[in-house]
Order: sequence, then C-alpha cells, then structure tokens
Amino acid sequence: MQRQIMNPNGHRYQVDFWPAPSSAHNAPLLIVLDGVWVQDSLDAFLQGTPQRAFHLLSVSHSQLLTPQGTRYRAYDYTPLGPNQTTVDPRVPDWQCGGAPAFRNLLWQHILPQLCAATHTEFERIVLYGHSYAGLFCVWEALQASTPAQYFLAASPSLWWHWPWAMTYLAEQPLSHAQPRHLRLWVGEHEQWHPQPMHNHQPRGAGQPTAPLAERFAAQLTRLRPNWTVRVQTVPHFDHGRMLTHSAQLALQHTQAMATS
Repeated sequence: MQRQIMNPNGHRYQVDFWPAPSSAHNAPLLIVLDGVWVQDSLDAFLQGTPQRAFHLLSVSHSQLLTPQGTRYRAYDYTPLGPNQTTVDPRVPDWQCGGAPAFRNLLWQHILPQLCAATHTEFERIVLYGHSYAGLFCVWEALQASTPAQYFLAASPSLWWHWPWAMTYLAEQPLSHAQPRHLRLWVGEHEQWHPQPMHNHQPRGAGQPTAPLAERFAAQLTRLRPNWTVRVQTVPHFDHGRMLTHSAQLALQHTQAMATS
C-alpha cells in the first residue's frame, strides 16, 4: 500500500506499508523514517524473509532526494533550539523546529489512517531513524504521549546545538518516565563539527560522535532507571555507511523481538 500525503506546511510525504503475514499474531509495527533512502535494504528483507513477523511502515519526504527535501527533512526532525532559535547549527540557511508538527502528522494522521485501512490496532510500535531522523527518535522517546515503546536511533545527531540534548533531558519531568527501550547505534568513525558549514564547503576533520552518545545514554540511564538503554559502536563505519547498515539492524532487531 502506498499513499502520498501533505502536511499544513506543504511538505509532501510518501507512505508505504507492508502488512505482516496473516500467520503473525500481535505483530509489532516498525516505522522506518526516510525509507526511500534504504529501499534496497527493505526490498531485500521483504523478499528474503517469508516468515516476517512484523508490519513495516516507511515514511519519507517525497522530495527527499533533492536539496529542498533535505531542507524539509532537517526542519521536520528537529525541535526548536536553545532560546527558541529556529536556525540549524549545521547549515545556517536551514530552519529547525518542525518536530512537534511532524509527530502530530505521524501519530494523529498517518497512524490512525493506517489502523482504519487495515482494521489493525498496533500494540507494539518500533520507531527507527538515521542521522536527523535518529535525533527525532531520541526526542520522541522523551515525549510523554508517544505511542511507541521501542526506539532505534542510528547515528543520532546529538551534536545538534550541543549540549542541548543533555539540557533537554534534564528538564523533562520524571513523572512521565514510562518504561521505554532505546538503542543508539553509532559508527566508530563518525564525526561532528562544532562550527557550521559555509557554502557547503568541506570542513576537515571533526570530533568523534560516539562519546556524545555515551554521555547521553549515561545521563538517560541515571534519570530513567526503568528504561532499557543500549549504545553500540559499530567498528570501522562512518556516517554514510551506517545508513544502510543500521536499517538492516533495525529490520533484524524487530524480527527478533517479534519472534522471541
């Protein structure tokens, strides 16, 4: 099943859904953000796993493979920055702050329409994203009203307005700390740059991102002891290679969870 939808800002999305086989009972739903970027991995898994035990939903910006789509993506996957700033720290021409509207689209429009079309209620929801979408997964995990319980954040952009992630986590009320499961996958050779990009010029060597993930996970474990938080550093992988690899990990992880 494939659909095209548009949000109030005029951003268009492609939504693809593959139901679990009828033999799969109480099957979880895996939501893959930016699925068109890893469509080859999705297709290979769908074709090579006849006993797939979960539903699969892909949500992607329709213009994802264009510069405009990249700009929209950065906006939709990020909240407002420190002091309510709307400027992205990586590319100053980009805006941030669209995450609340995107989560509303995801949970109040896409998911209910899917439930109605398939006559299915999804009791277990897994959310996966890479890079800025990984940051959205982390942010969504901290929202009290999220319907998801499992979050797979690959190469999450925790450097975004660093140390914003640490500050935001510390500000969240503990009364909303429902048990959740968060996995952070980071490539050994991933790097970030404290200075913004100018005219899309190369910025040379940066700083490793794995320590940021470790610091965030340690803080989250301390503040949310009833959560399951795991960090895995993937040897020899950089940011680009982590995209396909983490999508494969997400598919395998969800299959293992569904059949355990």
